Order: sequence, then C-alpha cells, then structure tokens
Amino acid sequence: MSYCINPTCPAPDRNSPTTNFCMSCGAKILLKDRYRALKLLGQGGFGKTFKAVDEDRPRKPLCVIKQFAFSNNHPETRQIALKLFYEEAQHLEALGKHDQIPELLAYFDIEGQPYLVQQFIDGQDLEQELATAGTFNQAKIRELLESLLPVLDFLHHQSPPVIHRDIKPANIIRRRSDSGLVLVDFGAAKQATQSMLAKTGTAIGSAEFAAPEQARRKPVFASDIYSLGVTCIYLLTQVSPFDLFDMNQDAWVWRDYLIDNPVDEKLGKVLDKMIANVLPQRYQSASEVLAVLGQKPDRFNTPIDPSKSQSFVEAIDSSRDTPRKEQLKLDAQGVLAAYRRGQRVFTEMDISSLDLSKAQIHGIVLTNSNCADVNFQGANLCGVKFEKADLSGAVLKDAVLSRGYLSYANLQNADLRGADLSDAYLHYANLHGANLCGANLKGVKVTEDQLNRAKTNFMTIFPNGKRGGFW
Repeated sequence: MSYCINPTCPAPDRNSPTTNFCMSCGAKILLKDRYRALKLLGQGGFGKTFKAVDEDRPRKPLCVIKQFAFSNNHPETRQIALKLFYEEAQHLEALGKHDQIPELLAYFDIEGQPYLVQQFIDGQDLEQELATAGTFNQAKIRELLESLLPVLDFLHHQSPPVIHRDIKPANIIRRRSDSGLVLVDFGAAKQATQSMLAKTGTAIGSAEFAAPEQARRKPVFASDIYSLGVTCIYLLTQVSPFDLFDMNQDAWVWRDYLIDNPVDEKLGKVLDKMIANVLPQRYQSASEVLAVLGQKPDRFNTPIDPSKSQSFVEAIDSSRDTPRKEQLKLDAQGVLAAYRRGQRVFTEMDISSLDLSKAQIHGIVLTNSNCADVNFQGANLCGVKFEKADLSGAVLKDAVLSRGYLSYANLQNADLRGADLSDAYLHYANLHGANLCGANLKGVKVTEDQLNRAKTNFMTIFPNGKRGGFW
C-alpha cells in the first residue's frame, strides 16, 4: 500500500503499492520522486512520522519520513516548533553515523513544507516491550544503562555538546536484528554551549521523565541522566513516574512498587543518584555513572560541582594532563568470561599486554583504559568505545573496529595493518607512528594532519573511499 502524506487527504491509505498519484486527492505520492510512504507510524507535537521506502536505491531500503505538521496556528508558537524541526535535522547531520542513533538520509522542503528522511530502525520501543513482556529485571536495567550511557557520553562530548532532552521508553528502540538499543527522536535536542546553558529556553520533553531544571527551561547534561534513571524505575515497576514520587515526603518511593522484582543495593544507589531532584546531588556525567557500574564504588559519593561539569570540551582538554588513577588489572580469561556473562563496560581498567587475538568482543567499552601492547589481532571490536584509552604499541592487525569510538585515544606506534576502521571516530587521536598500511579508513572521522603522522601505503583506503590519498 502507498500512503498519501498530503495533510488534507480524506483517504490517505487507499492507494495501490505502485501508484504515483493519490486516488483520493490527486497529490503526488513520491517525495522528491524517490521516497514512497507506506503507512503512518505516529504523530507527535511537531510532526507526523511515516514508514517509507527509498525507490531510488537498488534494494529499495526502508526509511522514515518526518513531516512537519503543527496544529497550533499561533505564529510565535509555530515558529518555535518549526525551529525545533529544523534543529533535529541539523543535530542528526552533525552527529554523523552512530550505531545507536538513526542516520539522517535527506532533508528538504517542498512548497514550504519541511521534511526529513532518516534511517528506519526495525524493532520495538521499550514502552511496547514493557506492555508485552512485563517489567524489566535488574539485569535488563543494567544492560540498558551500559548500552545507553555511552551514547549520552557521545552526545555530551560533541562540539558543541548535545542534550537530548526527551529520553523515555518510547524513544528507545530495541533493534530486531541484534537486540541493540537505539536512541531516537532528536526533535527536542539542544546544543549546549556555555552561552546557551546560561539562557532560559523552551520547556521541552515529556513531563513524567523530565528533570526539575528542565521543567524550568534550564536543562543541563545531568538532565539526560535524570531522564534515563526515571526511565529505569518506570521499566522496573510499570508505574507512572508521577506515582513513584511522594509529594508529601518529597522523595522517590519506587522501591515500594517492586513486585517480586528485587534490585540490589548497589544498583539501587546508582538509580537513586541518577534521579536526585537536587542537581548537585545527581551524577553530572554519563562517564561518572559508567565508572560506578564498572565496579568503582568509591565514585558513589564523589561530590561534583555542576557549574564546572557543563563544558565537556573544557573537561576533555583538562583530562589530557590529569594523571591516570590506579587501575584494576585484569587478565584475558577474566575479560572474556565477564563479556560472555553480559558485561560490556570495562572503564578505567588495566588490560595492558593481554592476548585478546581473535576475541569476539564487539561493543566493549574500554574508555580511559590502559590497553598498551595488547594483542587484538583479528579481533571483532565493532562499535568499540576506546575514548581516551592508551593503545600505544597495541597490535590491531586485521581487527574490525568499524563504527568504533577512538577519540583522544593514544595509538602511537600501534599496528593497524589491514584493520577495518570504516566509519570510526578518531577525533584528536594520536596516530604518531601508527601503521595503517592496507587499513580501511572509509568514512573515518579524522584529519589529514593526523594521517600524515601515521604510516600508510597504496593499499590504504582513505576516508573518501579511495586508495592513495586523503581527499
């Protein structure tokens, strides 16, 4: 079936799969002569969303069309809504390719009507999963945190950083192909420069999941952490967050609603700190929560000054000169055994000189870890998180690091011959002396100056997809 996206069409769903004009209103079916809407997926505050197909590509892949459709005709309100719609496209384009964020495929206007087209995520959102499968247990909550906190860390480390502002179960999709979690709907997202954080903006987001400061139109990075925490207690209880907070006690009472669904003390403390109403008592960064989940109990009560945590660009710069803390030393058997049990986060660990050749550890999080001289030859590290990790002298020959995050990583003298780094992020990574001969760098986020410090040859595939040159 073809679906007519003309807002005034009286019968948009009565078209054959191949028609080019609507049978009811006569409007063109194909957007830009290539995108065919198949059905209406939903309608939100600022637009309608359609499942569609891209008929201009050989395999006719599925995609999603978002159409700006705002019912309020008040000029000022409509202008704010239109601005947010434009900003969603800008955010998605700036974020590029990320395995857990829908990719922007196109953005255009037709007769003053704005549209954006993005990657279709085949799966079920967590609101639907909760309705069909029931409450989440603590293992699924830990999996959710370990999967999405790195995504928040990625967003908050952008330049300028991005605050999502609408994290809730309906905006988290479990991908059908691999059960991976994807964060969607960036229509409320906001770029968080220091000047923007100082201003009072528009109150955006879902009230049940929004942090108190966000309701006051002053969102910060910790607002996203709050919303993720509230999402967790909602999934544990299947009770509205409004009912999980006792106004008389001015306290969360989510534990009172756990029915045959125990949560251990450590995870409970993590959730309590994520959803603290008082901003200084809350975790201020996603990496801080990840560190605690990676068995760093001393981080539970570390006080953070929120006024100093809002510029991640400054934090990254200062962290380069900060001495590494003493790290827990792991052996190869311990890493692989923990990974098989479902652990993915190994933040600030010492795995130096281990033999992890041919290991199947895709999606592992080794942020800030000591990975010097590790043998990763032939390993599957797809989607790995290596931000600020020490990989000096590491052997990554023929390893798969596609869509990996290696920003600020030290890859000095690392062996990356024949490695697949396609669509990886190498912002500010140290590539001095790294061997990239025969490596696949297609779509890699890296500068020409960085590559000039590494070894390449005629077999190296450069970011433009060609051999023999960066551009």
